[in-house]
Formats: sequence, structure tokens, C-alpha cells
Amino acid sequence: TATDSAADTDSGTALDSGTALDSGMGDAGSGTCAPGFRAMLSYDQAGDALGSDFLSWRRSVVDDTHSVSNGRGVRVRTNPGAEPLPACSGSLTFAGRRRLPAPVPQGSTIWFRIFQYIPSEFSFGFKYTRSTPGDCDAARACGQQCDGSGNLKWLVFAPDMATARIYLVAPVVRRAVRRTNPRIRIISEALHRPGDFAGVDLPRDRWFSLQMAVRVSDGDDGFIRAWIDDDYLGEVTGRTTVTGASLNEWGMGDYWNGVPWTDGAPGRTDFWIDEVIVASDAPGYDAPTGVDDGGRAFIPACASQTSRPEPADDAYSHRRTWASWSADGHGAHEEVARARTLGRPSFQLAYSAYPTGGEGGGAVGDGVDCVVDGSAPIHVAGPPQEGVHPAAQLDLVCIGEIREEGAGVDR
Repeated sequence: TATDSAADTDSGTALDSGTALDSGMGDAGSGTCAPGFRAMLSYDQAGDALGSDFLSWRRSVVDDTHSVSNGRGVRVRTNPGAEPLPACSGSLTFAGRRRLPAPVPQGSTIWFRIFQYIPSEFSFGFKYTRSTPGDCDAARACGQQCDGSGNLKWLVFAPDMATARIYLVAPVVRRAVRRTNPRIRIISEALHRPGDFAGVDLPRDRWFSLQMAVRVSDGDDGFIRAWIDDDYLGEVTGRTTVTGASLNEWGMGDYWNGVPWTDGAPGRTDFWIDEVIVASDAPGYDAPTGVDDGGRAFIPACASQTSRPEPADDAYSHRRTWASWSADGHGAHEEVARARTLGRPSFQLAYSAYPTGGEGGGAVGDGVDCVVDGSAPIHVAGPPQEGVHPAAQLDLVCIGEIREEGAGVDR
């Protein structure tokens, strides 16, 4: 089963038409970049503290080991456990899903591009599968599931109704580091007609861009498309959602069927991501302006988040969940400081609270919007006062009710 991440919202980001990619990028992003456009959301960790959590994803932190831009990437870590088999250890959860700033309705298209750096030592193995005698008994003895297969749900879109998700699938293998017959797959659980790209694998030991695009439809005009390094892999056409559904979540991973496997060698658990962009032609946003060799709209590898967003008015806006704040409110203060650094004397920071679950548990409110008015005095000269909630230090206005639920919730 999947464990939902806390919902994240973002007010949209203007994207630079020029490249911000460093010399360590490898083969990705050649050619001239398309004009800028207004994406639904983007992340490049500019200004984020090293070691800070990334979007409250599981075991995902800002890191400077590998990066595409700004000297900061995100290290994502799987959890095969401290000891290899036959020890009982590990967890199937990794990374996570996030809420889109607005649902992408029927008839609209959504694009999700992400840079990844996967070392050759990283393990794409799983421990348990129903097809191997004895695996399910061993899994049950360890309190684990034996649902491993050759397909790992790598990139994902999720709907606002039912559970028919859309995936770009990476190749995995039972108790080995890498599959010898790789295959990338795209599939919607509403249609269950996969598009398989035999012989295609995720590159190793360099940055590459990975992208999936989906036209949201419960009819025959839907599609799922995929690219690696601006090279078009192919598409599946037909229904992508159940009747009437919109897409309202995006993400990576969330759970690793059959539990991640390791032989205990170094480097088996860590890979890196950077320069995440999600775009849509849904109302209020721009479709990407890039066009691939076949005339299809997409987000080229050279498109990057600008270091100075330029919304239509003189307002700086950024959205983040309450759950993503640190206990002492550093997250809120960092956003205020970032807006000031960008030269925005008047701005708003909007925070939405949604139920949270999974690791850490707890819950806050239900879709509550809180706004910090940047034109009022806000003290960001030093760290937040210890033990004082950021609402007491920032001029925070909450619209609606916050219901305090769960032990240890301090919101």
C-alpha cells in the first residue's frame, strides 16, 4: 500500500529561458533553450540549508554532493535496512507524493521534468516476490510484503478520485543491483495498457533529465509520453484517468514493492535529484514552450528555475505546508528572507495546512490558508526565538479554523 505524503502547494514559478546547468551535467540539455514560461511549480534548492528536508519526502535532504545548479541537489535514500538478508530490516517507503497547486482537469496536459544522478553502485534490487518459492514466507516472518516485480513506480501522477495512478516505471530485479534486460515503462492504472521501451535504462554516474507528460482524459484522446535527455521515447494513447477525475498530486517513488535490497556494499542506497519542474496548460498556468524533434511540447533540459521570479505584479508568492516547517519555524523565516533578498518590499507568503500522515504522524487543520503580510514589520535578522511559534513572530493571519488533532501537534 502507498503512504500519502503531506500535501504541498505552490503558487507558480516563472522560468528562465537560459540554462543554469553546471559543467557536471554530462550529456543532458544540449541545444538552444525555448522561451521562458510560467510553470505550476519548480524547485532548485536555492537558499535552502544543507541537511534540510526536501518537501517532507522520506529520507530526502538538501545536499551538495551532486548538483545541477546552485551547488545544492537533493539526496534521496532508500531503506533496505542496516543489515542484508537474511536479517529482517528495511522499509518499502521512499521519496513521496505532493499536492499540485491546482487540479489538472480533463482535457488539460501536465508535464513533470526532473534531473537525476544515479551512481552505478545504487541498487535497483528488491528482496521479495511472489514468483519465487519461499519469498512470501520469509517476507511474512519479517513483517514485510512479497510484492516485488520487475517494475518500480518511479515517477507518478495521482488523481483526485479513485486510485488509478499514472506511472513512469524503472526496471528492478530480485536481489541484484541492476537488471540485465532493462526496460522503461509508462502506464495508467485506468487503462492498464503499458508502453514499454525495451533496452532503455536510466543513465548512471551523470546528470540526466527524465520527463513524463500526461493528457488528462477518460476518453480516447488521452496520452502518456516520456523523454530522457530530450530524446523522445514514445507514448501510450487512450484513457489516462477514471471518469471525471482530475490529477492533483505529483511525485516520485512513494513505495518500493518487495522492499529495497542491498548486499551491504557502499553506495547502494543513495541517488540525487535536482531542478524539478511541473508545468501544465490548465487555466492559470503556461504550457512549456519547448518543442522536441517531433513537434511535441515538452520541458527541455536547459529550462531552469530563474533566480529572480518575475510574476505579473510586484508580489512575491510562495506556498509551503505547515508540516514542512521545522519545529522552531526556520522554514517561515527563510521564505521571508528569500523574498526580501529578491527585492520584494511588499509580498505575501501563503501557507496551507493539510492533514499529514506516514512517518511522524500527526495532523493539522483541513485546507487552512495562512498569510504573512510582507508589508508589515517582520523580524528576520536572527534565528527565530526558541520555543516561540512563528505565528507569534510573523504577522500571520489564518483564514478558517485549525483543528488541533493528534498527540504532540503544536500548530
